[in-house]
Amino acid sequence: MKKLFLLLLIPCFLVGCVATPERIAKTSRQDSLKFSPPKMKLSSFSSAKLEALQVIDAIANDKDKAALAKDLEAKLQAQLSPLVAAWPAGTGENETLLIQPKIVHLRIISSTTRFMVGIMAGQSSATLQLNLVDAKTGDIIANPEITKIALGQGGGGENDSNLLDYLANIAHQYVLVNM
Repeated sequence: MKKLFLLLLIPCFLVGCVATPERIAKTSRQDSLKFSPPKMKLSSFSSAKLEALQVIDAIANDKDKAALAKDLEAKLQAQLSPLVAAWPAGTGENETLLIQPKIVHLRIISSTTRFMVGIMAGQSSATLQLNLVDAKTGDIIANPEITKIALGQGGGGENDSNLLDYLANIAHQYVLVNM
């Protein structure tokens, strides 16, 4: 009976650890508030432009990591493009804000590896530099370095696969909170 109870309890524990979109949004908002604010309100710019994700060579030259970087770029586009499109046009004293994301570290444990080896596979981690630059002067307005770590202890590997969602959501929240 005890073994049956444990077998039924394990899936409930794993499902309870899976990140939902609501949990990701809430955590991302909290995380975005930990960074230093920009030198000036982002709404002081009359427009914004989201540039393509820059990828360091170590990631670009690794097939699996390059694929993850493409996935991150799609998530960043999905999160930040609506903000850029709805930017309050012409209201700022400065011209254009460039949003320049750059992935500088990426280690995601695959679901298969996580299933087979578990926590002994190590932790997944990723670091995104989000440079916000005045297009006219080249001045850096803000450059938060967003780092997330997934210990892989719950959710059947979901912590690992949601890491990119967290990065994109934190970037979105940082821009939104500082407008």
